Amino acid sequence: ESDGIAESGLAPARERVALRGGVTGVDLRLAAGVRVGVPLTTAERVEPGPMAFEVRDEAGALLLDDHRTGLWRSGSGPWWFLLPRGRHHLEVRSPDRAPASVDFTSEHGGVLPVELPARTR
Repeated sequence: ESDGIAESGLAPARERVALRGGVTGVDLRLAAGVRVGVPLTTAERVEPGPMAFEVRDEAGALLLDDHRTGLWRSGSGPWWFLLPRGRHHLEVRSPDRAPASVDFTSEHGGVLPVELPARTR
């Protein structure tokens, strides 16, 4: 799809389990995800970067963690993420900017613009 919004593929999933009594495995069902695009802007209209994203579900479980893996992205995007439907928290960090965060719902996919504020010293 040229607009990048249609459903496609399986979204990340998480489940807390405790294996007891000889149980050695667990089945985890993945659900169809929705695509969420995150274009980044700055008040100065300069290209932000490098930056790292973190997305958590409504229970606080990590679904995406660029920070921990050391992945740094460049450019203004939009950056597309495949997410399960529901409430999420997005945080964007950049060594050159102040962090930005937003809470949002991803029921149908779409575009979520985020402005990275200037770092105050």
